[in-house]
Amino acid sequence: MIQHDNKDIKEVISDITIESQKKQLEIREKEEVLEMRRKWANFFKGIVLVILFFEIIITFLVGSNLMVFEDEWFLRIIITGGFAQIMVMPFTLTKFLFNVENKDTK
Repeated sequence: MIQHDNKDIKEVISDITIESQKKQLEIREKEEVLEMRRKWANFFKGIVLVILFFEIIITFLVGSNLMVFEDEWFLRIIITGGFAQIMVMPFTLTKFLFNVENKDTK
């Protein structure tokens, strides 16, 4: 039999097959992670659109005097809170969902 570094050819082929299967699993895992990221990104886009829509409606209703608040700070707090949520969301996404550092890779 042909020897390769003190292994016969069947062991070498077996090792290559195992490495190939590991690489295929890693590729499949990365594809699934990318798909999950796409889904979450679309989910967060939807949340931002809902917040913006809410802010636009509130602003329009108050501006046209269809909605009147006795306390002017209430409206300011609502608008500022929505704006803060929109500003914090990209930080959250990039920090946790789209973290490129993978501690398992070498």
